[in-house]
Amino acid sequence: MPLHGPDYSTLFTLLFFCFIILTGVIIFYLIGRTKKIDKNIDTLISNDTLPKKPKIPCIMCGSHLRKGENLKSEEFKGNNESIIHMYGCPYCYGPTAAQKRICPVCKKNMPKDGYLIGRMWIKKNGKKHLHIQGCTVCSIRRN
Repeated sequence: MPLHGPDYSTLFTLLFFCFIILTGVIIFYLIGRTKKIDKNIDTLISNDTLPKKPKIPCIMCGSHLRKGENLKSEEFKGNNESIIHMYGCPYCYGPTAAQKRICPVCKKNMPKDGYLIGRMWIKKNGKKHLHIQGCTVCSIRRN
């Protein structure tokens, strides 16, 4: 009668499954810690200890506006809608402007004295809606 050693295939299978389970537990632990860290970072940002997250990008130059930075614009109110003239943000309009202003309609560089023309109205849900018609060059050419 031959002597057989221990059954190593069962031992390796058992070790393999233990390794898989341990790896899964470690991954879930790390994912939970990452979510907790992200939540702490958001709390820090909201407490003004870190710079504010960028707001929306400028429609003409694409620069990200920060809190307190706004587009220079004028509103001409009508009965149901307003006409808006948008000149640009601090990065593309004014004495310190360094960025090119590009019309989102015709995709061409806007002249230094040019601006975007848009219509703004209030929707039924109470939110404002702005429709850009073009710049002083392309919207005049179409009319």
